Parts: sequence; structure tokens; C-alpha cells
Amino acid sequence: MTYPALQDYLTHLAKGSESQNKLWIDTQGRVQGQFRKCSLTSVFQAIVNLETDKLFGFDAYAHSYSETDRGLSIWHLLMNGATDDESIELDRLGRTIHIINFFRQPENDGRNVVIDVHDRLLTAIGSNHGAAFKRIVSSLGIPQNRIVLQLPATKSSQSWALSQVVDNYKFNGFQVATRANSIPDALFQINLLQPALVRLDITRVGTGDKLHDLITAAASRSVKILFSRIEHPHELSLIRDAANLSALEIDNLFIQGPLISYPQPELVSNESYRVDSSRQTSNLGLAHASI
Repeated sequence: MTYPALQDYLTHLAKGSESQNKLWIDTQGRVQGQFRKCSLTSVFQAIVNLETDKLFGFDAYAHSYSETDRGLSIWHLLMNGATDDESIELDRLGRTIHIINFFRQPENDGRNVVIDVHDRLLTAIGSNHGAAFKRIVSSLGIPQNRIVLQLPATKSSQSWALSQVVDNYKFNGFQVATRANSIPDALFQINLLQPALVRLDITRVGTGDKLHDLITAAASRSVKILFSRIEHPHELSLIRDAANLSALEIDNLFIQGPLISYPQPELVSNESYRVDSSRQTSNLGLAHASI
């Protein structure tokens, strides 16, 4: 599916010059953005259903631009060196680059894009979170309900403020994802915030009944669980074994990581993401250190 307003904007960008715009198109069709002296672009990593291999969508990351590879993840370095106003500018720049690079590709059809919201924005922005980004999305004619804004992990003492942000993003038409530090934290977020998706690093899962409790609670509330940083087949077995203990039909578990795919500038079709439990991973390299 194509989006006429987005296509018109891309045509406008193609007629401009790098010196006149914060955004421009390179020779490969990718949109880049300028922050200070850095050129940034998007890479995307697949998020796949554990049982069906069906794509839920792609996680978007801002990497330094490179003509020959996917570049390096320097986002946190830039963000941590920025003022509050610059952080807001950088965050919105990154989100804009991601949605353009995602929705300009035909393979986006029917899939979601997950985009991080930096923790500094939770306090730097006023009460109406998502309103400015909503105007950008609407101007490009892009479906808001396929954009998942992923909030940072927070302390339990910040839960009230986080709840306000979640409600506001939902009010502005976006899906919302949260990051959990542990299984108890994930359960807390499911019960209090009821986001569309909760992300949990597989290294924070552990073993035993707690994982089964999380899977059952998420299924009963229709909340998706994304297990990230999957590198080894035994990690898939751990999740499947816990899911099999439940009497519920579990179809809300999703996985992401080097065992399934690496981040790439291009969106790749379903056939490339068959989850092979016998597959082993190799050296991940510097570009994947933050994934």
C-alpha cells in the first residue's frame, strides 16, 4: 500500500539539497537526518510470533549513515550529550526518519513499527505527549495505529507519571509498548498500564513458575509479550515450555534477536524469518551491541 501524502513529501525531498534540509534522500532511497555533524538513518529488526513465524513488525533503530553497511548505533551517545530541548529535537527527528523509511517500503503493509521514546522526554515534554508527532504522522497520511511508541524502563515510583504518558499516547492514536526490568515488573505493567506490548530482555527472565505466570497474565489481558535479545535455541525452548503449561491458547508471544534476524535498512518479507531452533549465532559485531 502506498500513501500519496508521503509520496509527495518524498518527491519534495528528492528535489531539495542536503544543505537546505534536515532530511534528505540518499542515492539508495533511504531518508537521512542531520543532527549536529552526524548523519542518521534507520535500520529495522524483525519481531516475529514465536509459534507462527508471522511478522508482527519491525523495531526501528537510529544508526549512523553508511553507504556500505548498516552503520553503528550512536543514538545514546548523541542523546546523552544533548540539552533537554535538543533531546526533544533529536527524538522527534529520529521518529520522523523511522516512519518515513518504514512506510516508504512496500513490505510495511499490514505490519507495525516500534519506535523508542527516550526517558528524558518523559519529563522534558509537557502534558500532551504525542500531539506534535501526531501532527507529523497525519500530514504524511500514515496510519497511526501501526506505530508503537515504546517507553523506557522506569522505577515503580514513577508509575503514576508513566500511566499518564501511556494514556496520552493512546489518546493520540498510537499503540504503546513498555520495557520491563523483570517478570514482576512486567506483571505490574500489564495490570496497571495495559499496554499493547511489554518488552522483556530474555536474560532477565530466569526459569520456573514466574515465567508461566507472566505468559498466562498477558494472555488473559490480551497484552503481547516481546522477548528480546534472543541468541540461543534453548531460550526459545524455555519460553515454549512455560507457554505449554498454560491451559490458554497462547498466540501473543513474540521474539526478536540475532537468532532470528539482524537489523537492516530494508524490510524483508515473511519467508526469511522461519525460526530454526537448531540455528546457532556467530560473532554479533559492534553494530548489534545495543540491540
